[in-house]
Amino acid sequence: MKVIKNSVRNRYRPEGCIAESYLIEEAIEFCSDFLSGVDPVGLGTRKSQDHLDTSNIGRPLSMGVPFKPEQELLRQAHRYVLENTIDVQPYME
Repeated sequence: MKVIKNSVRNRYRPEGCIAESYLIEEAIEFCSDFLSGVDPVGLGTRKSQDHLDTSNIGRPLSMGVPFKPEQELLRQAHRYVLENTIDVQPYME
């Protein structure tokens, strides 16, 4: 319940905020099913939690190492999203 409460940013329209955060989480989980090695939102793996480095807590993320996926992986992900989007189906035929 706390996760749902944390997604409310507009106290006058909480149902919209909850629906929006749920939709975002579902979209990320859908994409993570396609990309191997990516954890779904909110579900950390034990492997990643075992290697938690507490010395970086409170430091900015800019100290991290940037990751740029290969062009072929980006093309595959883009094609997968296009082929599974209803709005694009008429243009593919």
